[in-house]
Amino acid sequence: MPDCNIISNTELTAKLIGFYNVDDIKYGRSENTDTVIIQNPDLEIKKTIQGHDPKSNPEFIIGEEVGYILNITNHGNAAALEVVVEDTLPLGMCYITGSAKMTSPVNKTRDPIVIGDCEAGEQVVLKRVDLTYPGVSTGTIPGKGKFQMTYSGLILHTVPLGTELENHAIVTTETKQDDLYPHEDEETITVPKPDLRVTITSPKTVDGGSPFAYTIHYNNKTITQQEQPYLIITLPNRTATTTADPGVKF
Repeated sequence: MPDCNIISNTELTAKLIGFYNVDDIKYGRSENTDTVIIQNPDLEIKKTIQGHDPKSNPEFIIGEEVGYILNITNHGNAAALEVVVEDTLPLGMCYITGSAKMTSPVNKTRDPIVIGDCEAGEQVVLKRVDLTYPGVSTGTIPGKGKFQMTYSGLILHTVPLGTELENHAIVTTETKQDDLYPHEDEETITVPKPDLRVTITSPKTVDGGSPFAYTIHYNNKTITQQEQPYLIITLPNRTATTTADPGVKF
């Protein structure tokens, strides 16, 4: 059986020997060698979120659109044939129809194959088998070729606050390829809970029997809106409240 796991730049040398054989005596011996060098494709896929640092864990709110970028590079010298890209969306995210584009080296708007119904609570897989590269057949990425595609997903209102949404992309080819570069990548976003922060300050000294004011600050450290925040203040003994701004509850 042939070895189908030979890596790129492996040299395969064949040796040929020729001679005359007369009465079991060899005459006119000649020999020659020929060497071929194996070249495979080696696909790498990188996934990033549009408008965000690739090293960050960006936050989004429910009902918001999330834009993804997929960059695929063939680091090998040989073409990768019948390339397939699959991107598994997290539960609670829907693909936005019409948002998918092949942006480099060609510019085309074309929806991928969508497997699963997110509205029915199913996980969605986006499958792309029609990568288009100039001068080669559909689904082929030539040696040293690069390809980019984008699409958007929508975070459903059913996603609980505090959830991390991770989606996973993988690129495959029918051609034997090397494994020097990762063939899969993932991105994670967070739908955060509100994070209320409060402070209270007052004058350092006051005269006995004189009125003084407490100053209260509160803010939300995340992008998720906090509705109807409640503030509960415990006053020291021998103090009484007089007035408070509307909306503050004691």
